[in-house]
Amino acid sequence: MRIDLIGRWLMHLAFPPVCRGCGERFDIFKTPDPLPLCPDCLARWESVVQRRAQQGAQGMPQALAESGCRAMFSRVTYHPGQKQLAERLLLRAKDHRDRPLFRFFAEDMRLPLWQLLEQYGDATKACIVFVPRRPEAKQRAGHDQGEQLALALGDALELPVVCALQHRRGTSAQKQLAAAARAENAKSSYLPTKHAAKLRGKTVILVDDIVTAGTTLAAATSLLLEQGAAAVVAATVASASPDIPS
Repeated sequence: MRIDLIGRWLMHLAFPPVCRGCGERFDIFKTPDPLPLCPDCLARWESVVQRRAQQGAQGMPQALAESGCRAMFSRVTYHPGQKQLAERLLLRAKDHRDRPLFRFFAEDMRLPLWQLLEQYGDATKACIVFVPRRPEAKQRAGHDQGEQLALALGDALELPVVCALQHRRGTSAQKQLAAAARAENAKSSYLPTKHAAKLRGKTVILVDDIVTAGTTLAAATSLLLEQGAAAVVAATVASASPDIPS
């Protein structure tokens, strides 16, 4: 344990860590193993979470509800035009393979997600599936943010991550399409993998970073239920503000 701590300290000395929210550099002599957020940004994040909780859940997008999804959990509301703290963190997650940031999201979501799982039986027998990124986008970014979030959640909840979905190559990005075309595009975008058989009879946490109209999660939910999943609970870091055109 001590060797591990010394190793992390030496790495921080060579590559000084910064707050993912504001970019401020941490003083590693005062904070040898800092969180991804400085105290000020952490307080802002908690304020955003509390504000969403006070406003109440916005309900499940219609497309997702119609797919048979049992429930949807999201931590914050996403306003892409504002670029406030939550938006900056989600953009960083999309563009960078920042494992400490994904661990932060996962730990922040862990308790409420576990409580939600317990409503559908034995939470210890659930598993996690992520919505895969388009291959072209994953190749450009060098990572899949949904996969990274799922792995971090798997560690936080001590649940297995099953790579049950694969993305067809050559499909269009959802954000490039009008609302009417998104549902059909999403339905044709995913295929089950050979690992999908592991889902039979289990509650599945379906993970993505952001939900907007819900068509992507709806298509993935329908496919997972067809593969034998007993129930699907969608989990995202954020849900898009309802004033965003769907």
